[in-house]
Amino acid sequence: MAGSHKLRVKRDGGGAQVKMLLRHPMETGARKNPGTGEPIPRNFIQELRCERNDKVILSANWGWGISKNPYLSFHLHQAQTGDVIRVSWKDNLGNQDAIETQVK
Repeated sequence: MAGSHKLRVKRDGGGAQVKMLLRHPMETGARKNPGTGEPIPRNFIQELRCERNDKVILSANWGWGISKNPYLSFHLHQAQTGDVIRVSWKDNLGNQDAIETQVK
């Protein structure tokens, strides 16, 4: 799944803007399969973590109310060229993934 995620870090002044798009179905458990009428089980990102050079800079606990393919953006102060930004997540079914890039 990592190939479908997007992570961009763009320098601006003394920091950088971090933008990420994570590909995930984020199912609430309230929808039904149109063919069978069976409920579609909950499947959502529970833990999101962002690190700069192996140090946590953002940690979030999400729930099933976050939209499909969530987008997140934040400003990172004092970003340096070459810093490694890594975003990882784990969902309620135990699936996990990560993506990383360098500040340029």
